[in-house]
Order: sequence, then structure tokens, then C-alpha cells
Amino acid sequence: MWNGSKFRLHQIQLHKESNCHMPQVKLLLGSTCYKDFIGTNCAPESEVLVNLGLQDHGNSQAYASDPLGVGALIVTNDNNIIFIRRSGQCAEFPFMVDRPGGHPEPDVYNKVFNLFINFI
Repeated sequence: MWNGSKFRLHQIQLHKESNCHMPQVKLLLGSTCYKDFIGTNCAPESEVLVNLGLQDHGNSQAYASDPLGVGALIVTNDNNIIFIRRSGQCAEFPFMVDRPGGHPEPDVYNKVFNLFINFI
């Protein structure tokens, strides 16, 4: 199975007032990987992990990988919506209809960031 680094969504914080007087949403991220996602969130026994997380930490997601996902709802000029069909090679929901998106990868982010810094 393919594996790659992923950002883990640890917590979402909402701050009602920030410097610009507008609410601010802060995403607290950690790291995880695709294999951990398949082995926790997508596992047939994922409900056991949810219950253990609640029992041990008061947090249903404590033992879940929870990778940060991004997705887009694209509406064309003629009011159609763009969907994709997932590859049969995907471990997660193969051949299903989905919206364009994915999971950002820290390893890729670090490479792009370093290229950007070296360019300056």
C-alpha cells in the first residue's frame, strides 16, 4: 500500500475577536500518514477506537489519524458542478464519485517551502 505524510487535524479553535475584529479560525495540526489513516479512521473496528478514545481521554478522536483533507465545490458558468470518479487504486472509497481535493502532505510542503526560501 502507498504511504505518504499527512497533516493531522488535532483541534479547531474559534476566536471571536482577533486583531482585525473578525472571528478567526485556528487549525492546530500534527502529523500522521496515509497508512495510519486507513488503519484507524477507515478500519472496520474504528468504533472500538472511538470508544477507547472517549474512555481513556474524553476525546472520540484520540486514537484516530484524522488527516486534514481539502476539497472544492466547483460551479461552472453554466451552473454545473464538477465531480471526479476516484481511482480503483485508492484504498479509501475506490470508484466512488467525489469532489476534487486531497490531503496536503508535509513532506511536499517542506520541499516547496525550502525552494521558495532558497529562491529569495
